[in-house]
Amino acid sequence: AEAERDRMSALLRTFTAAVPGVVYAKDLDGRMLVANHGTTELIGKPPEFYLGKTDVEFLDDKAQARQVMATDRRIMQGGKVEQIEERVDMPDGSAAIWLSVKGPLLDDSGQVIGLIGSSIDVTARKTAETALLELNRTLEVRIAQAIAEREAAEAALRQSQKMEAIGQLTGGIAHDFNNLLAGITGSLDLIKLRLTQG
Repeated sequence: AEAERDRMSALLRTFTAAVPGVVYAKDLDGRMLVANHGTTELIGKPPEFYLGKTDVEFLDDKAQARQVMATDRRIMQGGKVEQIEERVDMPDGSAAIWLSVKGPLLDDSGQVIGLIGSSIDVTARKTAETALLELNRTLEVRIAQAIAEREAAEAALRQSQKMEAIGQLTGGIAHDFNNLLAGITGSLDLIKLRLTQG
């Protein structure tokens, strides 16, 4: 039995070490039972420091630790697997967003005895999504400005066409009026000439 237990423990350690990202198991009180190398990198301390302790005891940011523990309790009480995004900063203080899949850890009889989870760092993806949203917002503003400039140019063109039409109309009226005046002026010149002739 001891040999089988040791073999299974070694297999479990090998399995958790091989899984990328952060893999862990916690008991009902939130104490870390098993964790892989990714967890050690996230916490920034050796396993001897964090195994058997809760997030509040080993994470530097206590507010983040309390949030993680509240989420873990909710999942254990709810009895369902959840996928969530959590913020747990890196040991150097840099912000990190983690996509976590957490579920209740069950014993052979189906009773919840803890929590298992895995997390991957999605900070770069979230940063890219934020940048893309900002780019989309900027693009929408630029498009709105371009549309406004185009509408202003079209309005100016319409105004210019109106002014051109009014100019042509005015020119036509002036030409017609000039033709009428030419006849009247010619008749007046004839009257003047006849008056001078008596």
